[in-house]
Amino acid sequence: MRYFVHAFIAACLMSLVGCASANEASGDSADKPGSDECIFFSTLYDWRVLDDASMVLWAPGKRDAYLVELSLPLMGLRFADTLAFIDGNEDHRLCSFGRDAVGTNEGGLPGKSSIRSITRLNASSLAKLSEKYQVDLSRDKKKKKIPTEPARETAQ
Repeated sequence: MRYFVHAFIAACLMSLVGCASANEASGDSADKPGSDECIFFSTLYDWRVLDDASMVLWAPGKRDAYLVELSLPLMGLRFADTLAFIDGNEDHRLCSFGRDAVGTNEGGLPGKSSIRSITRLNASSLAKLSEKYQVDLSRDKKKKKIPTEPARETAQ
């Protein structure tokens, strides 16, 4: 019995050490992107398709960016003008669980793919995706000033 108790305590300690080292190895911290996020449908602001199996969504507004990866590629996703975000379990959120999916009707052929993962992006990871896919993913663009007309008295 004494051996069993010591073995049980040792197993518990090993599992705690394993969890701590897994968190350190994965680099979990406040400034690192997180995965398995959910996005409320009402806060979707914009999206940018990267390839037939991944896209970046912004929500709420243009503040936060998320990488959405699909389980299967959707042919023509890069060229689709409209997308359908499908709430599989009707919880008003887009998640990587709950049968949520992305659909398109590009080329007359309807298609949909479930969401494999949703990962919140920080500035560094967003810049890396911009470089990898050769697209501008920044949302901090300042509005260009519209030139004003010169005063009528000085215009000739």
